[in-house]
Amino acid sequence: MDMSGVRCLTFAADGTVTAEQVVSLLAQQGIGVTLSASEAECFELLGRQRWHLLVIDANGAMGGPLGLLARCRTAHPDVSVLVLVPRGGVATAVQAVKAGAADCIETPVQPARLFSAVAPLCRQAPRDPFDPRRSLTRVERTVLRHILDGRTSREIAKLLGRSTKTVEAHRRHIMKKLGADSLVDLVTQMMQAGLVDPTTPDTGAGTRPAADIGICGP
Repeated sequence: MDMSGVRCLTFAADGTVTAEQVVSLLAQQGIGVTLSASEAECFELLGRQRWHLLVIDANGAMGGPLGLLARCRTAHPDVSVLVLVPRGGVATAVQAVKAGAADCIETPVQPARLFSAVAPLCRQAPRDPFDPRRSLTRVERTVLRHILDGRTSREIAKLLGRSTKTVEAHRRHIMKKLGADSLVDLVTQMMQAGLVDPTTPDTGAGTRPAADIGICGP
């Protein structure tokens, strides 16, 4: 995809190298990137010109950056938003999707994952609704449901009367079939497909955040 002419606005709450890395990677793809210094500046810049994409580094925060996300989605609904979350930051990813993020990726940022997320957002092409579980076997669907409920492989094995190694094998197959690099990717996919209910009241960051959001369907 030709990225020339695409404009991206980036904001990082802590000013770490993550934002600078994203700016560098996107610039290599021909995307014009502006790094804002504050939430106020970011929101102001959004109103000054046309942007294709907004990248917000949530840095694990449940407040400030995600509050900015909600404001941006309300005032500028035509701008797609990509949120960077810490590795394993399922609770942050769920909050971001609830607030209107089009996608979430984990940090440290992997270039291939970043580009695969950015390309469809810059095209502004709506994603076709689908059930990613179609490719899974009945047993894999059952294991997936338990994974999204926040259970470990050992806990799932005990519930299903299987060995932990068997459950871990199912888990690897599920991640491969769904193209998910991490649990964050998996939960994001399920929410985008309408298979995870984001309306269940959030109980905050806990040890099993996925269990707080509810699973739709069988």
